[in-house]
Amino acid sequence: MYQGQHSTPADSERKEPRVFVIHTGEDKDSFVRPLVSNLQQQGLAERDIFFDDVSIRPGDVIRDRIIATLSSASLELAVIVVSSSFLNKPYWPKLEFETCLKNNKQIFPIWVDANEDNFKAFSESVGRYSPTLKQMSARRVQRDDVTSELPNIAAEIVQRLSTLRHGHNVTRQTGSPCTVEDVINTLKDLYATEYANMRPLPWCEDLNLPLREVYTNLQYQRRDDRGHFKDTGMIVSLEDIYKTSKGQAKNDDARSGVRRIRVEGDPGIGKSCSCQKLAHDWSSGKLDDFKAVLFLEMRHMSGKVKDAIFEQLLPEDTNMTQDQLWSYIQENQDDVLFILDGLDELSQTAREVTDVMALIQGKILRNCHVLVTSRPYHCVKDLEKCHEFYKIVGYSIKNSFEFIQKYFSKTPETATKLSDQLFRHQNLSRIAVNPLNNVLICIVWEDNVNEGRVPTSPAELYEMIVYSVAKRYCAKKDIQLEGDRFPTNVEQALRCLRKLSWEGLQQDQLQFNIDDIKEKFGHNADDMLAIGLLTRDNSFSRIKRTHFCAFLHKTFQEYLAAYYVSEWVKQESTSKAGIEYLRSLFGMTKATACNVDIELMSANRERYREVQNMLLSVLGDSSGLLFELFAEELSKDGCKEDKNLLSFFCITFLGRTCEAGKAEFRLAEIVAPCLPQHITNDVWGHAACNSFKFDHVEWIDGEQNLGDIDD
Repeated sequence: MYQGQHSTPADSERKEPRVFVIHTGEDKDSFVRPLVSNLQQQGLAERDIFFDDVSIRPGDVIRDRIIATLSSASLELAVIVVSSSFLNKPYWPKLEFETCLKNNKQIFPIWVDANEDNFKAFSESVGRYSPTLKQMSARRVQRDDVTSELPNIAAEIVQRLSTLRHGHNVTRQTGSPCTVEDVINTLKDLYATEYANMRPLPWCEDLNLPLREVYTNLQYQRRDDRGHFKDTGMIVSLEDIYKTSKGQAKNDDARSGVRRIRVEGDPGIGKSCSCQKLAHDWSSGKLDDFKAVLFLEMRHMSGKVKDAIFEQLLPEDTNMTQDQLWSYIQENQDDVLFILDGLDELSQTAREVTDVMALIQGKILRNCHVLVTSRPYHCVKDLEKCHEFYKIVGYSIKNSFEFIQKYFSKTPETATKLSDQLFRHQNLSRIAVNPLNNVLICIVWEDNVNEGRVPTSPAELYEMIVYSVAKRYCAKKDIQLEGDRFPTNVEQALRCLRKLSWEGLQQDQLQFNIDDIKEKFGHNADDMLAIGLLTRDNSFSRIKRTHFCAFLHKTFQEYLAAYYVSEWVKQESTSKAGIEYLRSLFGMTKATACNVDIELMSANRERYREVQNMLLSVLGDSSGLLFELFAEELSKDGCKEDKNLLSFFCITFLGRTCEAGKAEFRLAEIVAPCLPQHITNDVWGHAACNSFKFDHVEWIDGEQNLGDIDD
């Protein structure tokens, strides 16, 4: 490596490049040198292209020069030559790629490989290397076609540079300048139109509900100074939280510093729609304490907060720079509210490059107001510095009845019948306090009204709703059912959706590139995309739009993933693979390992909680393989120090599997010989237990089931 401390005249005259070619040495002669030559033939100057053969000079510290160039404001585009050698290099190319992400550079990947499967296996390799890189729209080139394709690739790079320079900079510099007031009015228009109504289920085209009627009157609890959650009485919306905080701040100087508020709630409880309603309330003048409200969805985050504001909220032709708007926010922090929805859906890749955690923790914009939502058990350490902590408890039964009456307003007798079922079945009434579940129960009841069948668990509810969705799809397409069985193409589409769900959760992926789905699932893709369980969305790229889709709610993805694993476990012919799925889901070590990994089990409980719960409900008394694995873990020599803790985990899952006193004892009998003579739930001194701290009732059910063996 060259070392140098003094600049030279050549250095002072050097102009920063516009395009950087990231590559490995193996691709230099066959691809990169000819590409650079073609770029120069297309009109780019040598100084416009960062290519290490000519851009690294004597006296340069190589690493510093590369990082400085990739961080430079002058760099407009990073071209990445993605090959097998690139994917296998652990340091340089990956460092350069990650530096591009950190600095929010436009990236143009070029996949170069020799294959006969239309890049299918290569695509999977890219996904393992980086889910983010895989999702980017890429040019794909077969090795044998490189020479003929290089002029076209060079032309596309030059076109992208032209689009970036003229479409991104000139557009914002011409015409009437955009003022902050214009931006604020744009935000108000967005919230007023987009969030006035909601369609909770895309397959129900006539179900378009006023937002204020769906998620008002939720029950909230606030954590007091002693860590206890107490009912809040008059607080039934996020707007009320700010009214209360503002009013109390006037009478209590200690509360005047409340700027970061944490709101937790179970899946489907109404966090996102409550955030939408808060933004809508501000747009209609009901929350005039703030000059600007910025509502950002964490699952869409891929870079810095200031980039996300433009990407998620503002039109492409906004005639204001990011720095100008950011300066306004910095100068008016007390008048700005950030609504950050779904922190638990922020991908690990995004965490590495975004500054949203710094915003939440007050390391930047410390005087701005921030409201952040997440599921329980997630992001606990990230949110410790929030000044207030609220929980959304859900609907009251009265609210649930009121919603049912509104849903079936044209057939009140149907509403009465469902309300009677809700009143008589305790399990159903427990499910219905969740607003999303309440909507789904109405859908299921509408489709099965003559049968009078109601779900008794969340997993059964999702099983019924998936069946209803597929049934509606068949009716829409005039596809005949064979009794209760779907035709082969629909069954296969559902299997593929389950596979997509599981593989997505393994990679922290909630959005899927539609082109990738079509490539991977072939002729099944059309049914997968049309059946009604996926909703379509577009990327926020201003250069080239990429079409994405996502499950309409994360709980649908979790249920389908659980069902996917259950299929492998239940069938004897696939049970060997099913065991590996269970190990992966529950964090269990290989049979040949001497030790157990308590920390991994705890981490997987936090990461896959809903999938685990759904799977246990789907499997029920067919969960024998799981408890055989627990017996295996409990019998390992390396388990002795953690045996009480592992026993606690095992008994908790046993309680989740069966209602105490009603299920067969076969599952309990599998693990009973391996448990300590005196079992206990007094294990809370271990940090790994934090992921199980809300599972007390399940442990009691499991312990009772064990006790009944001897009765």
